[in-house]
Amino acid sequence: MGAALYSFICDRRVLHSLAQPGAWCLREIASVGVFLELKLQWPVQGIAAQRFALQPMSALLLGRVARAVQTFDAQDRAEYRRALHRLLNALARQVGGGGASFDTVDAAERWLCETTATAARLRLPGHLAAVLDGRSEAVNLPVHDWTRWMAGHDPPAEVAADTVQPDTEFDPPDRPAARLCTGDKAASEATARAFGLALHRHVREIFAEVDRLAEIHAEEKQKSLNRIEALVPRLEQAIEHHANAPDFAVAVVQWLVELLRSGATDRALRSSSADRYYTELAFLLIDQLSDHTLADLDEDTLADAYAELLEALSPGRQPYALGRLREFHRFLVQHHGVPDVDWTEVTPEGLERHHASDAGALLWAEYQAALKLLSQDPSADLRECRLQAVVLLLMFRAGLRSGECLGLRAADLICLDGQWIVLVRRNAYRNLKSDAGVRQVPLIGPLDALEADLLAGWRAHADETVGNDRCGVLIGQHEAPRRLIDRQRLLDRIADALRAVTGRAGVRPHHLRHTFASRTALLLCLRTLPDDEALRAIVQRLVGPCEPEATRRLLLDTDEPSKRALWALSLAIGHASPATTLRWYVHVHDLLQVLAFHELEAELSVKLDTVTAAYVCGQLVRRSRYRVTVDGAEALVAAVGA
Repeated sequence: MGAALYSFICDRRVLHSLAQPGAWCLREIASVGVFLELKLQWPVQGIAAQRFALQPMSALLLGRVARAVQTFDAQDRAEYRRALHRLLNALARQVGGGGASFDTVDAAERWLCETTATAARLRLPGHLAAVLDGRSEAVNLPVHDWTRWMAGHDPPAEVAADTVQPDTEFDPPDRPAARLCTGDKAASEATARAFGLALHRHVREIFAEVDRLAEIHAEEKQKSLNRIEALVPRLEQAIEHHANAPDFAVAVVQWLVELLRSGATDRALRSSSADRYYTELAFLLIDQLSDHTLADLDEDTLADAYAELLEALSPGRQPYALGRLREFHRFLVQHHGVPDVDWTEVTPEGLERHHASDAGALLWAEYQAALKLLSQDPSADLRECRLQAVVLLLMFRAGLRSGECLGLRAADLICLDGQWIVLVRRNAYRNLKSDAGVRQVPLIGPLDALEADLLAGWRAHADETVGNDRCGVLIGQHEAPRRLIDRQRLLDRIADALRAVTGRAGVRPHHLRHTFASRTALLLCLRTLPDDEALRAIVQRLVGPCEPEATRRLLLDTDEPSKRALWALSLAIGHASPATTLRWYVHVHDLLQVLAFHELEAELSVKLDTVTAAYVCGQLVRRSRYRVTVDGAEALVAAVGA
């Protein structure tokens, strides 16, 4: 019973949450099981969710708790704590065989968590123990994406609302920012940077001028408010005067005006704080992004630019700059329609430990349908059809970022004895986020006829176009093999295909990389495909024709599960540490919890007499002289119905 209890009482915060109405709920996934869903407040992320698989007995007991908690008031919660104290003391005496008792409920809770954690660690795989211990510091996917991953289909309409508030989900702004001038832009990056620095110097002169005026009128009250009233019109005039400045230089000054007007949070922001927000980013944006325009940026290009901006800073400056950068990006999304970015691709390794993941997963059948759509696109010629299909294949099968995929050279795609391998490394076309991005990724699992034809055909096309020039870019222009194609047009076409096959407007090409990581983690951690037909069908909808044993032989050179699995996945996906992988793909372990409980079903089964079973289930149970096993679909329905 330890493993079942451990899934939801390994952390004392969970025990405290159970007495809070609205802080948790039970969620059922058909053919899978019942999960405890906790709603937690995470830094900069709003409300996020953590979920734990439940053994049937645990689900039934929590179902009864749910009915009681709905009517709890402050006095009831105090009585609940006292009752819990008495119950844990009685349990400790039975387990220990002595008369010892705990003086406080906190001590009793610590004992319960330690006892169940010890029992569970002896039964559950190590990677599951790390997740359930809370050591991964992870949060779960929104309900829609999580249900698709767990069940292989969209959730019912009544539960489709997300429990995670996206980072950019805010009320519409009171006033839109002025449109950026699309007229005479700089002819070169150096000239653009010069125009941006001229605007930046003008802003610094404005602050110095207002400071001098403030010293003259120092006796006036509300000095900060008066300073803001003096700054805003001067800054707006500076924006109009420097119409030729690059987009990001103008946008960061517009953001400064917005900060001065309304503040970064619900309370007003002091003008000195707004100045510091601006100065932290202004020079970096001008120096790193002067050659970019907001209208032409896609999410991956923007993420790459942000990542390079942060890498240029010393480690001590990175945390503060990241916070300001995220606030500035929210402004761009609200006022200029810039696409949101995947902050997992921006944040330096180990810098930020709390994130609401956006690891939307695609099913194997959806990938195949999108691949067929792109390879037979009637609006493109044969070369472009094959090109966009190959990019989709490499992102889904090898987990490449779009920039890594487009920067591949002809020598980076290798076929050795029928095994395709992709080499990801720095070159003249593409820099990498970090040293961990240098890797070689084998294509896992057998290729179908269309995939094999696409790869062989594209390699033959590369041989024909670049010949002996192995440094020629693989995804290049037809008339100029050493020049990259239009990245935005290609990614837009891939996004259109994904949205067509999934029916979801929010799906993005980067979700292909997340799907690769999720599938590979599942294959590496599974000993074999489940014996249960329903669970096997769910797993196969996610991993396709791939086998866990074959995946381990390819990546680990062993058929048996190994603690090296997460290291191998980190190397394949380009993460510096397995801890990062464990955080972003915690939803994989939700399904692995269910599979682990199925393997321990006989050990975790609980048999009760009919009277006790009726009390636990909250409904009549057919009388029998034999004990009733609390499991099966009827028990789970009773738990969720509670």
